[in-house]
Amino acid sequence: MRYREGQAPDPDNPYGANTHFATDFSMVLGIFIGIALFWMGRRGRMIWLQVWSVGLVVLAIIFLGQRYLT
Repeated sequence: MRYREGQAPDPDNPYGANTHFATDFSMVLGIFIGIALFWMGRRGRMIWLQVWSVGLVVLAIIFLGQRYLT
C-alpha cells in the first residue's frame, strides 16, 4: 500500500480493510476444509489426516478468537 507524500499511515488499520477480510475469509475457509478433511480421514481411517485437520481447525479458531475477542 502506498501513501501520498506527507501522509502518515493509519495506526489503527495499517494494512487496509481488504487484507483483514482476506485473512478472516481464509481462516473461515480453513475451518470448513478442516472439518471436511477430518470426516474423510475418519472414513478412510487415516490418522495423519485427522491430526492435521484438527490442527487446522484449532489454529483457525485460535486466530479468529484472538482477532475478535481481544
